[in-house]
Amino acid sequence: AFVTRRPPSPGHRPYHRPRSGPPPRRAPARPAAPPPGSEACPTPWAQLKYFSFHPAIYPNMVGAVSPDAAAGDLVHVFDKNGQPFGAGFYNPKARVPLRVLHHGTTPFGEADLDALLSRALRLRQDTLRLDAVSEAWRVVHSDGDGLSGLIVDRYDDVLSIEVTTLGIWKRLPRWLPRLHERLGTRQQVIHLDPDIARIEGLEYEPAETKPAGAKPFVLSPRPRSWLTNVLILLPLMFSGYLLIMARNPLPFF
Repeated sequence: AFVTRRPPSPGHRPYHRPRSGPPPRRAPARPAAPPPGSEACPTPWAQLKYFSFHPAIYPNMVGAVSPDAAAGDLVHVFDKNGQPFGAGFYNPKARVPLRVLHHGTTPFGEADLDALLSRALRLRQDTLRLDAVSEAWRVVHSDGDGLSGLIVDRYDDVLSIEVTTLGIWKRLPRWLPRLHERLGTRQQVIHLDPDIARIEGLEYEPAETKPAGAKPFVLSPRPRSWLTNVLILLPLMFSGYLLIMARNPLPFF
């Protein structure tokens, strides 16, 4: 069924109440009271107001937070009933104050974060074997690899890194040596959006992305074998054939 609006009657003018003076100020939101028995919970922690398995938890969905939870911390997440629900990055300054990285009742700590990075590397190198076919490929894809706010692309011996969350920014110095050691890269270019950095509270000093004495970077693609070219062209040729048949079916019968 279609829902339509009745057209306004002739001569109808919408009534707008004039506003006098500046808009009223809203009182600052008070932090929710800690739930009973929270003294025994592992800290730092944050509690949800509603059940949600979405990785992005907005301010109106966050309930009580432990006093020792600082911006960029990995916090334990509890549901509205006080039961363990997962873990994620907490940042009260951000528009998304809680980014859930793990759902479940098992404990999740810094070692598990490192395991997520290692899992992303094993997927590309051991399973997909991207090293053997290309020198340019995506290493880490943010929430797709469980690392919200981190995107890493490889271009030969250079890593292009984009950071959009404070939790990732605080752990990047620990992960950079591991990435270079595993991928065999030597340089990195880190991208930070100024607006996102201001909202997330990322403290950084703008610096030259090209170190002194560095050689110009030139990406030279590897030559592909004839079998690789055939495997790439076959789907394109078949899809084009199907498109021609769909538009002109008679000449083929």
